[in-house]
Amino acid sequence: MTGQVVTGLFTLFGTVIGVALGLFGERWLRTWGAVECKVAAWRPQRTAAHAGGGTTVEERWLEVMFLNQKDLPVTVLDMRVEFFKGGEPLEEWARTPPEFIGADTRKEPVGPVPLTPHVAVPLVISIAPGRDDKIRALEEMDRAEFVAVMIGARDIRQELPEAWVRPSRNMHKHPTSDNTDRLESG
Repeated sequence: MTGQVVTGLFTLFGTVIGVALGLFGERWLRTWGAVECKVAAWRPQRTAAHAGGGTTVEERWLEVMFLNQKDLPVTVLDMRVEFFKGGEPLEEWARTPPEFIGADTRKEPVGPVPLTPHVAVPLVISIAPGRDDKIRALEEMDRAEFVAVMIGARDIRQELPEAWVRPSRNMHKHPTSDNTDRLESG
């Protein structure tokens, strides 16, 4: 009789464990995986030539690609580019809200972006200060980071190849939209 009780208890225990793993284990396993973010480009998009020579960057485009490796949807709640000089962040007055660039180059405010599992999501983000004093403040920065605030995954913080670009005297007279290799970074 004792053997039957022990067998019954093991059967009951095994059933409870199986149900618990079925209910919770599958969802837990589906949350494994990472959200990848690759910076494809961080380039000057619009520049202005000066009468005395030289060029100033007025707008930069950031091209990023997100890939959700989880089996559950994830949302990018907010995105921004943060600038620093000597570890200190750019002052609040000089910060510029990013904008999405659509297929027809129309600008839209940055908002939440749903990331479907296992589907690449390319985005183009514009940073355009719009004022000379903001541009001068950005030119003084020595480091820039892309930040993505996530729901359902860890936040992403990725250093960009360069901060803003200081005025250059080495650009062609009529700069194109992809002058990354012709700009002086110092």
